[in-house]
Amino acid sequence: MSNQSVARACQLLSALEEATSPLTTAELAAIAEFDRTVAHRLLRALHEAGLVETSGGRYRLGSGSVALANAYLDRLDVRNVALPFIVNLSATACADKPWVVYLSIPVAEAAITIDRIWSNAAPLDTFLGIGTAFKLEQSAAGRSMLAFWSPERRKALLGEAEPDLVARLDRIKDDGGIEFNHGEHQRGICGVAAAVVTTHGDAVASIIVSGPLLEDQLHVNSTLAVQVHRTAESIGRTLTHATQRETRRGSVS
Repeated sequence: MSNQSVARACQLLSALEEATSPLTTAELAAIAEFDRTVAHRLLRALHEAGLVETSGGRYRLGSGSVALANAYLDRLDVRNVALPFIVNLSATACADKPWVVYLSIPVAEAAITIDRIWSNAAPLDTFLGIGTAFKLEQSAAGRSMLAFWSPERRKALLGEAEPDLVARLDRIKDDGGIEFNHGEHQRGICGVAAAVVTTHGDAVASIIVSGPLLEDQLHVNSTLAVQVHRTAESIGRTLTHATQRETRRGSVS
């Protein structure tokens, strides 16, 4: 398969990832902006690989894509390092509260949920699914990470940022990467987020505690904000040390 074919196949997979319902070959070709016959050939190859499924002439992502995603997550250092910390945060901060702890990472222009830990008191209808994506600048998790990125990196993803957003990101960085969700995605569901920043200053993830009855915690000196921030700092330090150990092992071998 040529480089162009690989790129086009990736376009089709991206279109299916963003779609809210299965799409026809013609619809996918229109989204990807190439010929329908090319789309049909590539979809057939993706179907044979299990990356897409088809029914009634419509396509959606296949079970093979789940296996790939799970393999990636299982090998993702920040997730493996963060897991015991977010479990402990849930046990200490959310044990008797209707709250959920999420771990998100930046993927292209979005903050994507890759793990979650919840208390028994958390209502099921408040949960975000694994893989839920919000634009970086439109979510507390995303903004907490953006605050530590260089202006050049932000511009490459978002274009020229509005002055209000720049000022907000500067404030978030001054606060150590703490940011808040005041019900911007679901009415009554607020959140406290903090960026996971390595000792090199790179924001690689964000943790957020989200749920109802959080309004009194939406300030940097709240008990919950302090706990979330400390947890994010611990993850960042541990991740840095783990990466340094792996680098040393690689140089020795």
